[in-house]
Amino acid sequence: VTAKRGVVGVYLWATTTPRFAVTDVKFQGNARAHLDELAALSGLKAGTNLFLVDEDAVARQIERHPWVRRAVVRTRLPHTLLVDVEEYEPAALAALDGLYVISSEGEPVKRLAPGEDFDFPVITGATRASREGEADLEARLREGLSFIRAWKKASLDDRMELSEVNVDELAGLTATARPKDGGPPVVVHLGRGDLSRRLARLEQLHEILRQRSQRPLEIFLNNHTRPQWVVARVEP
Repeated sequence: VTAKRGVVGVYLWATTTPRFAVTDVKFQGNARAHLDELAALSGLKAGTNLFLVDEDAVARQIERHPWVRRAVVRTRLPHTLLVDVEEYEPAALAALDGLYVISSEGEPVKRLAPGEDFDFPVITGATRASREGEADLEARLREGLSFIRAWKKASLDDRMELSEVNVDELAGLTATARPKDGGPPVVVHLGRGDLSRRLARLEQLHEILRQRSQRPLEIFLNNHTRPQWVVARVEP
């Protein structure tokens, strides 16, 4: 009984003494989530006893912030809380029921707020109202992201800046890009299948037109019966 009373006494002292009151909360890893927003979501108040902080519950609260993918909360005696934040990595925008930031995994992170500016290609053709629902939306967003990565891997970004990727159930992929050296935007119809080979042919066509001092306006790489064919409409 005496031992139990001793344990209870130590617990009561530890959870009530000002010595273990939270006076410092340190966030690290956040770049887009503002400190004041994270602090407000955490629900932590100055003077809260460190031993009474539910680390997991605080982490779940912080993860309500749209930019926060994962949060880990740790206590450091005598009066500090450490919060490690892992944020979503933005990779594109998507036109859904508004303009949304899309993560590198294809997840809609947040709706774009007035004044926010992200220089990413916009994925269109994926809507929340799709008949197949959320699974179809995610598949189309991932398809658009895969194309954006393939475009960059093919070094096409050095010549034409990708501005829009349309993902259509029937027509496949259609890209809109603006030449880096100026001029009107170029619409590229890619269809579906063998994307790397189609992009390689696009690079070859771009080089041929450059040598001829011709500017493309529309390029067709979506001939399914004759996939090796490339058709281009150029400036007159």
